[in-house]
Amino acid sequence: DRPRYGLLADWFTYKRPLRTGLTPLQTLIQEYGGLLSPEDLAGYQRLTHSIISAFEVLEVVPDRSITVRDLRDDQVYTVTEKRATHQMARGYLLSAHILPLPNEYRFTGALAPWPSLLKEQVAAFLSDLVASGKGPATVEFIPTLERARRSAYMEGTDAHRLERAIQLY
Repeated sequence: DRPRYGLLADWFTYKRPLRTGLTPLQTLIQEYGGLLSPEDLAGYQRLTHSIISAFEVLEVVPDRSITVRDLRDDQVYTVTEKRATHQMARGYLLSAHILPLPNEYRFTGALAPWPSLLKEQVAAFLSDLVASGKGPATVEFIPTLERARRSAYMEGTDAHRLERAIQLY
C-alpha cells in the first residue's frame, strides 16, 4: 500500500519526535543549520510546519492546483499540483502530507483517498484522535488514520460501518 508507506515515511521524517523531543528534521536543522545559507535554513525551518491530515478537495484547476480544506481544523490550502489534478474532483477526501515551500504549498506525493460520503465522520474521527492525544506528532497517528481509511473502503461508505471500524482502532 504505497500511500500508507509514503505517509509513514513523511511522518517519520517530519513529525516523529526522537528521544531528544526533536524530530529528525529539527535535529538536522540544529546540527547543521550553521552550515546552511540563510535561504536554505529558512526553507528547512518552514518544512517543520508541514501538515499531515485528511482533507476535502474544494477546487481543482487542471495542471495547476488543488485547493483543500483540512478536516481537522478547517484550514484551507491551495497546493501547487499538476499530476493529481487529473484524478481529483471537488468533494473528494484524501489523506495527504502538505509541505510549506518558500512560495507555494506542495503535496509530497503520498495521497490516499477516503470514501467521499464520509466527510463528517472523518472530521469527527480526526477530532477524536487529537483530543485523545493521538494527533499528528504521535506514533499512533498514521497507523490509526490509515487503518480507519482502509476499513472505510473495505466496509463500504455506510457511516455506521465506519463508526464501528473507528471504534476498533
